[in-house]
Amino acid sequence: MGERESSTALLIFTERPLVASFDKPWLPSHIDNVRLHFKVARHLEKLAFELDVPFYIIDDRNQRGQCFQERLYNAVSDIFDKGYSSVLTVGGDIPSLTTSILKSAWQAMQEGRNALGPTADGGTYLIGLQKGSFTTLKKHNIHWNKGKDFQELLRLLTDVPLFVSEPLVDWDTSLDMIEDRKKNKSYFLWALLFRAIFNFSCECIRPGYRLPISCYVLLTLYRGPPIR
Repeated sequence: MGERESSTALLIFTERPLVASFDKPWLPSHIDNVRLHFKVARHLEKLAFELDVPFYIIDDRNQRGQCFQERLYNAVSDIFDKGYSSVLTVGGDIPSLTTSILKSAWQAMQEGRNALGPTADGGTYLIGLQKGSFTTLKKHNIHWNKGKDFQELLRLLTDVPLFVSEPLVDWDTSLDMIEDRKKNKSYFLWALLFRAIFNFSCECIRPGYRLPISCYVLLTLYRGPPIR
């Protein structure tokens, strides 16, 4: 968690890897699924450190509320209560999130705008709110996790100019992982998926076997022919 250095704070609203692994079974093997969730969590923390801004992580241990909306609103309220004038919130299931995307949203919020990041399925992976906008938003019930929340937020956040970042894929299932790999060419995402899927294949053939790190480095240097 960073110290208070600006008027905007970054909030990572997430679940611990072990808890998230039950909610989002990205891989058939539970052990590999937990490991993959852990790597994604560390990736998001790394982005926060690279952004070099005050940030907070609120996971399932200290979230309050009976439903997703209550837990999210309470978490954002807790950050505003620390004295910030705006809060940029991201979830924990967007491995393709980058420092560049966060920087752009951060800059927009420092200029007094709100920010939204749409997911490919109609959801929202990034929500940046000025304090006045959040006070207004709390009066509304949003249809979260139903593929409607981005459009609903778009209609509601009209009090100040809005910055909209590029669409990304949030990971709910293994199919989302594959879809994200098609759209995103980042080395981190490629290596993450390759290692997870290869380990699962090894487990099916030889239980308990894991490919050595040196082999991953070697294999990531090769590319197959394009699919036509």
